[in-house]
Amino acid sequence: LLIVVLAAIFADFLTPHDPLRIDPNNILAYPDAGHLLGTDEAGRDVLGQLLLGARTSLMAGTAVTALNGFIGIGLGLLSGYYGGLLDRLLMRFIDFIMVLPASVLVLVLMTTLSEYNLFTFILLMSAFSWAGKSKVFRNRTQSETKRDYVRASKTAGTNDLLIMFREILPNFGSLVIINTTMSLARNIGMETGLSFLGFGLPSTVPSLGN
Repeated sequence: LLIVVLAAIFADFLTPHDPLRIDPNNILAYPDAGHLLGTDEAGRDVLGQLLLGARTSLMAGTAVTALNGFIGIGLGLLSGYYGGLLDRLLMRFIDFIMVLPASVLVLVLMTTLSEYNLFTFILLMSAFSWAGKSKVFRNRTQSETKRDYVRASKTAGTNDLLIMFREILPNFGSLVIINTTMSLARNIGMETGLSFLGFGLPSTVPSLGN
């Protein structure tokens, strides 16, 4: 996995040819020393496109996962820690988001935009896929707030934000790692699937789906 990730990151140094350069003299060429995986119907180097596409897909998946984590974990902590009206309002809003088909919504929104780029695509993918994460961390936060160390911090007058992010959140380390890993794989798959169907990244942007 490390070799694949490093190859994607340093794709520019590993490809002897510009993967996006059209070469009419090398259309559908067989693999050789110059093109290890051959060329496509436009004469572009397949290996170079694969490495560049992997980098774009990893970048998109990582960015979406980071945004989802920031929104989902943050709202989950706030909702679980304060409870009451804030918790009820946030949970009803999250329930509404969760019943919406995220992939279909992203697909519809992408088709309505005349021009978009990688940044726009990341924002759209991040807009609907944080709700489940928020519920998980809200439930864990509710159970943590009843523990003695949180009560002691409140009694000592510690700021609520410090209690949430300095004391409660570190106890979710294993949950954050597992949740983030699964989210990353899902987000890369979603980007790849939408791009393959023609509703993801623009065709000019190399990705695994394109």
